[in-house]
Amino acid sequence: MDDDFEIQGIGLRPGDHVCGVFQEPVERDVVMTAIFRAGLLAGEFCVVVVDAADPIAMSRLLGSQSEVREWRRAGLLDIRTSADPAQPANGLTVHEMLGMWDAVTQKTTRSPGSFARLGGEASWWIPRASEDHLIQYESELTRHIPDRMGVLCLYDVAQFGAGVLIDVIRTHPKVLVGSLVVENPYFIPPEEFLATRQQDGTALPPSAAEAAALLGRTEFSPR
Repeated sequence: MDDDFEIQGIGLRPGDHVCGVFQEPVERDVVMTAIFRAGLLAGEFCVVVVDAADPIAMSRLLGSQSEVREWRRAGLLDIRTSADPAQPANGLTVHEMLGMWDAVTQKTTRSPGSFARLGGEASWWIPRASEDHLIQYESELTRHIPDRMGVLCLYDVAQFGAGVLIDVIRTHPKVLVGSLVVENPYFIPPEEFLATRQQDGTALPPSAAEAAALLGRTEFSPR
C-alpha cells in the first residue's frame, strides 16, 4: 500500500494534520469525497465528521448503497453527525476533545500496516466546545496523531471569523490549497503556540489577507 493517500491530485500522508477552508458546500464535498472514498476503496478505516443531522448525503457522495453497506459491515466507515446521541452535547475540555479519537488511534495501533483517515467539518464541534478550546485542541492534536493516520480539518468561512481562522492556520503543519497539500509557513509547534497567542513570539502570525491568500480565498469575515 502506498505511503500517500491520493486521488485526483489531493494527497494526505500518514501523520499529516491538514487545514482547509471552504465557502460553498460543493467545495467541501469534493475534498471529502476525494480523500475518504480513496481510503475506503483501499480498505482503510475512515472517520468522517459532518455538521449535519443525517449521514445519508455524505454516504451517497462516498459510494453506492452496496459499497457503503459493505464498508460499514467491515467496520471501515464511521460517519459522525451533529445529531449523534452518543456524542457529548457541550462543554468539552481540550483533553476530552482529544480523547474522543482514542478508539481510532488504538485501532491503527492494533493493526500493523493499517491506515486511518480522520476529518471533516470543524463546525461539528459547535456547541461541543468553545472557540478557544477548539484552537487549543487543534494545536495539541498535531502531536497526538499517530504515524499511520492522516487528519483533515475543514473550516466553513461563514461560521468562523478571521481571528479564529488565523489561529487555526497557525496550528496546522500543512494546509490544503485547491487540490494540493502544502507545507504551512505560518505553522507554530504546539509547545510554542500558547505563548505566542499571549505575547509576541518569534514567528508572526499571518494577517487576514495573508491567510486568505495562503488558502486560496479572496477574503475572510472580520468577525
